[in-house]
Amino acid sequence: MQTRIAAVSIIVENLEVVDKLNNILHDYSNYIIGRLGIPYRQRGVSIICIVLDAPNDVISALAGKLGMLPNVTAKTVYSKPFPVKEANGDPKEATGEANGQASVEAEGKGDQ
Repeated sequence: MQTRIAAVSIIVENLEVVDKLNNILHDYSNYIIGRLGIPYRQRGVSIICIVLDAPNDVISALAGKLGMLPNVTAKTVYSKPFPVKEANGDPKEATGEANGQASVEAEGKGDQ
């Protein structure tokens, strides 16, 4: 199954939901490769960024659960899909991507 790297940005406007949020994140801990939390005390909010390497449906399910929490906003940014790797590290299918790296496409830029 192909996976994608995704960054989920979360703004928590009511700290009473933090325990529920952490429980949800714990349920997806196998897919989380990094987490950054910033308490913004002057505004009374917390900003959290989660980076995942997971199948698209897992990323969507996590973002959906986070978005259902009251006073929580979650937005997700996705990479392009990464090919499935064989045990020796070779891609199972050709995707046009070199070494499993996601490509970045410039939007609105044509040949000049």
